Amino acid sequence: MLPEQAPQTTVPGRDFGRTGTLPIGPGHDRAAVYGILWDTEDEPESWLRAGEGLSAAWLTATRLGVSMVPLSGVVETDGTRQTLRQMLAGLGFPYLAMRLGIADRAQAAPPHTPRLPTEQVVDTSAVDAGTR
Repeated sequence: MLPEQAPQTTVPGRDFGRTGTLPIGPGHDRAAVYGILWDTEDEPESWLRAGEGLSAAWLTATRLGVSMVPLSGVVETDGTRQTLRQMLAGLGFPYLAMRLGIADRAQAAPPHTPRLPTEQVVDTSAVDAGTR
């Protein structure tokens, strides 16, 4: 869901071209923590391992009730990727930034994003054909 107005944040947001209906709390994202997923190599195998690491981190965050938002835009441009590499003291290559936080319990939870029915997104025709 898109917020009804831009949230108060020190991090640049994405412009989706329209506003939404998700209410924004009066707080600020200063309580959020940002992390960098990185490794010492910058090879395709390293990127695959990073994906596995992201999966494990996301599952752990979910289990602990922590919200996690992956931010790939910062590594998609050479300038910001190099800046992140400098922040890592040249020890490795950044693959992804992550914003971690806990939802404000004083605010009502937003409604879940509607999902399409399974039969509209999963094609089982090949499986069904094999059982005839």
